[in-house]
Amino acid sequence: MVSVGLVLFVLTAFTITGFGLPNPPKDGYGVEELSWKVEVFPGQAHHVLNGTIQHVYNQVMEINPGFQLKPNSAVKKRQDASRVSPLKKRQTLTNYYCDNFPPAQCGPIADGINYLIGVSGQPVNGPGPGNCGQVSCSYDSAIWWCNDNPTTYTLASFIDIAALAQDVVNDCAYGDCLVSFAPTVAGQQFTDQDWNVIVRNGIC
Repeated sequence: MVSVGLVLFVLTAFTITGFGLPNPPKDGYGVEELSWKVEVFPGQAHHVLNGTIQHVYNQVMEINPGFQLKPNSAVKKRQDASRVSPLKKRQTLTNYYCDNFPPAQCGPIADGINYLIGVSGQPVNGPGPGNCGQVSCSYDSAIWWCNDNPTTYTLASFIDIAALAQDVVNDCAYGDCLVSFAPTVAGQQFTDQDWNVIVRNGIC
């Protein structure tokens, strides 16, 4: 898997639920698709692309095969993900649950966390409760961000999502995520600001 230097990727909005979206992460939850504003060609107008961060990267490479990435590798940087949880936490964590979903492969989740660390902009999620967007999915392993507020909610940074996903990994993983794709993880971390992050299997 290739990691992206995502300084040019900016999340702008969520679209209304439509055909082809993934199944909700949990019964009773809704799904909205992420839309991203991307500077595909330097200095030119932004493209608006939909999907997870991996989908957006693939679309960018189809439009501009010469798109230049930062010289970093998610696989090499997995060890850095362990420092995300205490980094710039702006919320108080409340309940968390392990094994409340079918498990994901731990390695792709660690890679997804590293993608999210590099994304610029502020994520926005539509009114809840139980309104979720799949922010990362690879190798059938997904990270979801869910809003339980009755109004649209904006986070300060994608690091907030990455931090909670890392908390799930720290608390719930079976095995060492830094070693291989073999260990598994599933769980959900809540905050006192009425939003949560789910790590589970997915269909990518």
